[in-house]
Parts: sequence; structure tokens; C-alpha cells
Amino acid sequence: MKISPWDDVPEYWAHWGFEPWSHGHLRGVRRKVIMRKGGLLGDVARYAVWDHILWGHRGRESAEEILREASPLPEVMTQRYVLVGDEEDPFRLRSFWWGFRGFVEVLCYRPRGRGHRKFADLTGLVDALEGYVIRRKGEVTGTKGDGTESDGVGVS
Repeated sequence: MKISPWDDVPEYWAHWGFEPWSHGHLRGVRRKVIMRKGGLLGDVARYAVWDHILWGHRGRESAEEILREASPLPEVMTQRYVLVGDEEDPFRLRSFWWGFRGFVEVLCYRPRGRGHRKFADLTGLVDALEGYVIRRKGEVTGTKGDGTESDGVGVS
């Protein structure tokens, strides 16, 4: 069941490597990014980061739940969660075994709000989505997205 306009743009999320994801009451998208630290003799270190952008959640309650219930994953250094909604909360962190087994980082974010530098790549995608939806709407309706007529060549 789609109850959010965020669900209606799978091509936007796929372009950035995200796939639909849900767990219990949490709903959104996620991607796995492999980080490599190279040296003269090849890879020195290699680890994964799981990024989640969630728009189906219960706000601070979900943030607390994620921090409480998350567990370390094999070969995953960081699990990042951006909870998009009306609430803004400071960045929160939980480490596993003093960071040797990884981290969980959670940010409650209001679009176009104040994020945290560690989440700049993800909050940038959240903020850019609005412009993408406006352009996409213009392509479908034959307008430029602002209600003016398109010349038929494309959206300018």
C-alpha cells in the first residue's frame, strides 16, 4: 500500500543505488555502499555501510528503537538511518564493542532543515527529491512543473 509520495519515485532512489525496504513499522529505502581504503600495495581496508532513508516511522520513538535494537553486522562498519518527517533531532550514535564491531547512527531530519555533516550525502538526496518530483510532474503533464506550458521538447 502506497501512502506517501516518496513511494512513487522508485527510479529516483534506484538511480542512487537504493532499493525499497521495510521492517515492522519502518518503511523507506536502503543501499549498501562498499568503502575501500587503498595503498601502494592494494586495498588496506574494506568495509560496508548500510544507508537507510525512512519516511514511514514513528519519529523519536523509532529512533530510540533503532538505537536500542540494532546489532552489529558482519563486515559492516556503519548503519546510518535518516528518519524524514516533521521532527528534527540531533545526530545520535551507538557503538558496538567501542566501535570495533561498528556503529549505528540515527538522524531525525526535516526536509530543508539542519542536518549533520555525517549525513550530508543522504540529506542532500532528501532535499533534491522535491525538485525531481516537480520536474517529473511537468514531464508527465506537459508543463514545466510550475504550471506554464512546455514547448514539447522537454522540461527546461
